[in-house]
Amino acid sequence: PVIAAVRDYVAAEPRRVTIVDLCCGKGYLSMLLAEMLPTDRVRGCVLVDNAWPRHDVAVQDKHINPEHLWGRYADAWPVPLCTSKIDLKKRCSLKALGERWLSAEEGEEDGG
Repeated sequence: PVIAAVRDYVAAEPRRVTIVDLCCGKGYLSMLLAEMLPTDRVRGCVLVDNAWPRHDVAVQDKHINPEHLWGRYADAWPVPLCTSKIDLKKRCSLKALGERWLSAEEGEEDGG
């Protein structure tokens, strides 16, 4: 029922939406939604997990390897897939998440 609920929400929402996939692991749900949802209704998917590497460091064994997102298929995704290393247990991280990905104004189609 999750995919149906997201599909219904996207169809009913008057503005383009950003999908925020919390504790996403490798991001299977976001990858599926990116291919299923109409691209004119979705701005992108943000894959949030504390195990993603920061963008300024090399991938280590403790990280989720983002190669399946940024490797040879990077240009093939119908909507942008972005990773975000956030510790959801920290209140300041939740605030930053909201400011960065969820605070687009009415007229901002490509914000963030």
